[in-house]
Amino acid sequence: MGVGGLSLALLSGAVGSATIDGAGSALLVTGSAAGVAIGTSGSASLVVSDGGRLGDAVGIGVGTGAGGRGTLDIRSGGVVTFGTWLSVGNAGGNGAVTIESGGTLAMSGSGSVLVGGSASSGGAVVLTGSQARLDAGGALVTIGGAGTGTFSVTQGATALVGGLDLGGQAGGSGTLTVSGTNARAASANAVG
Repeated sequence: MGVGGLSLALLSGAVGSATIDGAGSALLVTGSAAGVAIGTSGSASLVVSDGGRLGDAVGIGVGTGAGGRGTLDIRSGGVVTFGTWLSVGNAGGNGAVTIESGGTLAMSGSGSVLVGGSASSGGAVVLTGSQARLDAGGALVTIGGAGTGTFSVTQGATALVGGLDLGGQAGGSGTLTVSGTNARAASANAVG
């Protein structure tokens, strides 16, 4: 199925949820400016699992507006691809992305990943379990821009990024954790 964009709980007080589950189940977001918004100012969750696929969005925002709360959970062969940007917790919102065993989140272009971007925002990215994978290509991953960001890679998960910036602005707090057997975070550039 193709759509021109996907928005779950755009406005304050709204609640939204969606699930893409099972091999052959796919939602393709088409259009040159089409993105996915999960819990912009409301509360929303999106689950992609068991071979389901969310693809082709230019970018993904998870909890990226005042009072917003968003979660994205990718697991058991679920695949999410996006073009150039991922924002998790920004502009007064709180967001979390969890990639569990067999789940994949991949950037197809060159861009940026922001976790806890602005003041009063909180973002978390968690990769856990065998074959859980984030491939951000050459993108800089900012963990705690001016907000609070955490990024953890555990128990056989893999994160591939272009660079890491922890607590990059005044008031920002960034935490990176890599732990457990075969957990790996690889950066093409220095950690700042």
